[in-house]
Amino acid sequence: MDGMQTFLGNVSGPAGRVTSMTFHVEQPPRNTIVEVSLSRFVTYRQCEGYANATTALTRVQFTNPDGSTGELNFPASSGRNVVAKNGVTGIDLTVEVECVLVHWLMNLFYWPSVGLRGE
Repeated sequence: MDGMQTFLGNVSGPAGRVTSMTFHVEQPPRNTIVEVSLSRFVTYRQCEGYANATTALTRVQFTNPDGSTGELNFPASSGRNVVAKNGVTGIDLTVEVECVLVHWLMNLFYWPSVGLRGE
């Protein structure tokens, strides 16, 4: 492994309204595995059994070996929780919550070369 970075944050939202937050990271082109998760989920009493939270990678920007650039885009409602891509230059994490407080975690792992099975 060539290194690692960790980012932490939190988002809260009231009942009856979805609150959305996007966290953006820029870096020089690096072969990166990105993984996101929820580390805490606290519902509010007035929610009457309903609370919702989604963490998703919604955009990954990259530089190809030939110097051209590209990006992968995913909807927040069904975005990815892990992406492995060579030459990553930008990452967007979107968190959407309703009637809950969540703490999120995003880890970036740097390797000489990366890839996911099944892609």
